[in-house]
Amino acid sequence: MRFSAVSQIPPEIWNEIAAHNAHDRPSLCAMAVVSTTLHFAAIEQLFSAICFSCVQDISWWNTMVERTPRLQTIVRLVTFSDYPLDERTRSPKRLREAVVPPQMLPMPNVRFVQWDASSIHISMAVQHLALFPNMRELHLSNMNFSCLDDIARLLGACGPLTVLSFYHTDRAEDSDSDSDLEIARAVQPVNTPCSLDLTALEELTFMECGPEDVFLFGLMENSWPARLKSLTFDGEDYRCSGPEMEKLVRLVASSLVNLAVYSDPEHDEHEVTEMFKHLPTFPTLNTLSISLNAGNQAKSVLTALKSAPLLSVINLQIALLAEDEDTDRDCFREILDSAFPWGKRESM
Repeated sequence: MRFSAVSQIPPEIWNEIAAHNAHDRPSLCAMAVVSTTLHFAAIEQLFSAICFSCVQDISWWNTMVERTPRLQTIVRLVTFSDYPLDERTRSPKRLREAVVPPQMLPMPNVRFVQWDASSIHISMAVQHLALFPNMRELHLSNMNFSCLDDIARLLGACGPLTVLSFYHTDRAEDSDSDSDLEIARAVQPVNTPCSLDLTALEELTFMECGPEDVFLFGLMENSWPARLKSLTFDGEDYRCSGPEMEKLVRLVASSLVNLAVYSDPEHDEHEVTEMFKHLPTFPTLNTLSISLNAGNQAKSVLTALKSAPLLSVINLQIALLAEDEDTDRDCFREILDSAFPWGKRESM
């Protein structure tokens, strides 16, 4: 295609083409050198998501922003991930060694932040998250908190979040070792005032967070997310605690539209069933997703949900644990007969 033909195509078309090739980095890099219009379209996609995995990444980013200031406003998603040294192809300084306060300019248009770094000090995370004043989604992975004040300070550094998720995130076990967590506790005193605000939260997820996964309940009591629509508990290896789940579900039951409880049904059947027996009315609940085992668990859960008048979608995650196909088939039929006693399984 000749340059004159390229220049006649509206910028909106090139933006669509660049978006279509968002995951094709070589094509975007090639587009960026064709013309000014294509350059802008490609840059929007190339730098919409960035990742910091070592100190050098921060230095390189600062250099690029000095050369092209508009990059600062292009970024929409930022990931911090402090990979173990044995997974590196080079030997840079660990991200945990980054300068605090951070040597980066704020990124006003970032909406999504992913923080996957168990070895990074809480105090460092707090100061870096403050760089994204308009962040709406925060996803935390592989982090340990010594106490509620730690997580309060971390979330208090964010704006009004609408989506929050935790993966392998829990309270740290007591230890006398000179760990990073202990250092962080020494740096920042307990009960530090913060501007924690969870009132805008609409979606909350706990995945593989262990029996104390709803540590956030203590914070929500003081900053109640009255608009929370989606709540998910997902933990097979690190199972959720029934009583703790019940506390949180009870707190937000009046606004929930989607509720998902995925765990190991072989071990948690009684806890989950008991939880649903004691839950309040769900006036807005539309979708229920749940793990089930053989027996009457499904029937018990659905009977308990008579107080959900708008429930219209039920997603069942059924565990078939037998060693042969025939036994699995019989187990499956038993579960369906229990879950849907009013219908015929042949019609499904």
